Amino acid sequence: MVNRHSLMSSHYNIFHINFYQQIRICSFFFDAAAK
Repeated sequence: MVNRHSLMSSHYNIFHINFYQQIRICSFFFDAAAK
């Protein structure tokens, strides 16, 4: 049960980090397009 919870937590953290990086990359491209 504990291992399963930690596995779900790590999976969520990886997904959250990837999502945050995608937002940063999109904003970076928007800034480049604006200039």
